[in-house]
Amino acid sequence: MRYVIESMQQWGRVFTDPDYWRPMIEHILEKHDLGDLRQIRAGYPGSNAVFWVNDAFIVKIFGQAWKEDFDRELELYRHLAAYDSLLVPKVIADGAISAGQEWKYMVMEGLPGERLGDVWKDMPRDNQLEIGEHLGKIVKQLHSVPVDGIRSMETSKVGWSQFVQTQMACCVEHHRTNNSLPEHLLAQIPDYLESASPLFSGNRFPCIINSDLTKDHVLLGQVGSHWQITGIIDFGDVEIGYRDYEFVAIYLDAFDCDVEVMRTFLQAYDYPNGVDPRFNQRLMAYSILHRYLNFKDVVFLTERYGDLEGMETLEELQRILWNI
Repeated sequence: MRYVIESMQQWGRVFTDPDYWRPMIEHILEKHDLGDLRQIRAGYPGSNAVFWVNDAFIVKIFGQAWKEDFDRELELYRHLAAYDSLLVPKVIADGAISAGQEWKYMVMEGLPGERLGDVWKDMPRDNQLEIGEHLGKIVKQLHSVPVDGIRSMETSKVGWSQFVQTQMACCVEHHRTNNSLPEHLLAQIPDYLESASPLFSGNRFPCIINSDLTKDHVLLGQVGSHWQITGIIDFGDVEIGYRDYEFVAIYLDAFDCDVEVMRTFLQAYDYPNGVDPRFNQRLMAYSILHRYLNFKDVVFLTERYGDLEGMETLEELQRILWNI
């Protein structure tokens, strides 16, 4: 058994291929006494190799480019294991295999459910609002979990400040490289972030944030004709940071910029004193700083406005996107 991946192109060709990874997965099951491999299918595609095994387990094999994420994600899953209401999968086994290269892996319980994005648009309105409310309560609890004892990440305000400063330094190039914003809006980013930078400070102590609660990472199960949340998955992008950063992916991706659902979410979250007057500017700034956001992937923008060239300022984009 030998696995050597030397380029992202090579990784892209094989990371969702069950047959390619079958020998390694068989070895993992045998190593941890998890039975014979009877069935294997690709999980939802992301960055790493993720497979459903025997309709019982999820095996996640970390690509060489993301090996450093392993320790952080594993520690967070273990840290959250005592909080059943968070609906986070529990880790059954983990380790590393030397097979040409070192391959780190986790075996997790398989949570039932469909991706939120696969069922959201066909869901009754009252059910959508219920999902928003339930997710607000889950995220509130996630953000309330103590960070004491976490070793794989910096847990102080200093760590989050460094993250923000790094993102401020690289976000223009990120959006330019990904064709996320037109040049005249890119040119406005430094001044916009400078004016918003005081909003990143204050007494909001860093908490655990998933950072990527998109429509792919919230699972829903159906009871009769009613949908409910059955799982929150993928903590590969977890950070210790300020809660508002979490809301970017939830609103722009999971809820497709649905203001009413987002307000229901924030009310269930018990956002302090409601939405303060600077909330929308702060969230727009975090949208610009977000590690993975591409404004051209925001369904609300593409469906309603198409080409962003017609928007003159980032303030105009803020009024359109963040009007909570």
